[in-house]
Amino acid sequence: MLENLSKGSSPKPSDIARAEVMAQQVTAFSELWIADLDREDPVTAKRLDEHLFKRPCTVEDAALAELNERLNAAGHYVDHMLAVRCEDEVRHVLIRAVPVPATGRRLAIAVHDLSAEEGLRNALRQTHRALRELQLGQSMSDREALALAFSDSLTGLPNRRAFNAELTAACAAGDFALCLLDLDNFKDVNDALGHATGDRLLTEVAHILRRATRESDFVSRLAGDEFAVIFYGLDTVTGAQEATGRLLSRFSHRLDLDEIDLQVRLSAGIALGGPGGSPDEIYRKADIALHSAKTTHRGAAMIHADPTASLLDHDNLVIVKSFLTDKPLPIDVQPIIDPELNLVGHELSVGYVDFERILATAQRFAVGPDLVNVALRALCTAAARLTDPVGHTRITLPQYATVDADMPSRIVEAMTAARLDFSAVILEIPLAAFAHGTAPQLARALAAQGIRIALRGWDPGVNAFQRVRATQFDMVTFDARPIAPIITDKRLATIWRTAIASLREDGVSVTATNVESAALATRLFELGIDSVQSLALSNLHYDAHIAAKRSIRAA
Repeated sequence: MLENLSKGSSPKPSDIARAEVMAQQVTAFSELWIADLDREDPVTAKRLDEHLFKRPCTVEDAALAELNERLNAAGHYVDHMLAVRCEDEVRHVLIRAVPVPATGRRLAIAVHDLSAEEGLRNALRQTHRALRELQLGQSMSDREALALAFSDSLTGLPNRRAFNAELTAACAAGDFALCLLDLDNFKDVNDALGHATGDRLLTEVAHILRRATRESDFVSRLAGDEFAVIFYGLDTVTGAQEATGRLLSRFSHRLDLDEIDLQVRLSAGIALGGPGGSPDEIYRKADIALHSAKTTHRGAAMIHADPTASLLDHDNLVIVKSFLTDKPLPIDVQPIIDPELNLVGHELSVGYVDFERILATAQRFAVGPDLVNVALRALCTAAARLTDPVGHTRITLPQYATVDADMPSRIVEAMTAARLDFSAVILEIPLAAFAHGTAPQLARALAAQGIRIALRGWDPGVNAFQRVRATQFDMVTFDARPIAPIITDKRLATIWRTAIASLREDGVSVTATNVESAALATRLFELGIDSVQSLALSNLHYDAHIAAKRSIRAA
């Protein structure tokens, strides 16, 4: 082994001694060498030939270049799978790289032919442990830093970094089941009893999970109240559900946390994995199953079943989580202009391009009201920050916001918290909200608070007219884009002109949104509307528009 280590990079004697200690710990790997990143590529076909196959082998140039680029860029350990052709046979090689401490830019490179030894599975299941063993030649402070990097400081379990490495190794090793667990209502514990009690609860949950799993299984804490277990050797839905059920049953009794005892429930999501699977895809499947469990079966486990919907839902839920925590929700502002081309107000809406899509996902997973509350607070805060507002400010409720009995109080609360002048605000309710049957009550409740309301999505049809007549709207808006091609038809234009005149006789003003050109604005004003919401005309009031955008950005 020392002979191999001394080839190529000419390490110093201290480097060789340290590498020898590392090599003694990596019994699952066939060969190990030291590479100096400042002098050479860490991995070459020649080295693989010398140290592993002992016969000519070839690797695709692009794959080798990608690997070496990754090794050169990484400041931490790397596990990488590489396909090598050797005597007309493709072999899959695991390459593990670990920085050698205090030696500059040097890596210890360990390699193993996965195709040659089934026993590697056991080593791969303990990737985070093997990494620590690779570093036994370091000083105590280095080992402490390594433990901090790969262990959760509160529970002592492997952290997300270690979990990611283990999941990658599991996908290369064989059949397994990934179980993601989440404490139900953990936030209530922190809010009511304090974070110290919450920390004790997390520590006790970690101990239970560790005691309730096999030594070959991998238990980790990902973040907050989220845990993960990789069950090795499970390749059936029934087996995975039974193993997870045994875990959840450990929480059927109250937990003694010194001066207090708590009844704790966990929800779980399960996905099956196997050789060649994608770690990201398997994680997303388990995560979507966990969200389903928390929505419909709290305290139970659900297994992933719908591969197509889950990947999209998972991505949406990741965005939802970010908006529910600390990611600011972008707000869009557009000027509202009257027929004399005067600026008469601004329209504020959620500026995230796919917000309606992620809100629809949030509604399915029972966090829609929370996301709508975030949107309301952001919109009201932005409206309150408008610099020298001109005319009225129209706040647009998200299209798929569920209008329930609590919506009026949530709107008033958000406006009050932002210190908005109710009389200067028009709240726009989407026509789709009437499908819930509670929009008229919402409109009446807001009107009672002195808040003016607008109906979004109006058209000359009977349904929209009935909604306007049944509820005292101050304004209606319609999207100009779909009607732009048809208003040049004299008969259709007459229908629109008559409908708009009828509304204005009842004291309801009419605004066209998404007006994309000055020519379209002119045709719409000829139909009798009161104003247009248009970025195309924003240059007419450039300074006011820029000032509004800056104040919204500050919000």
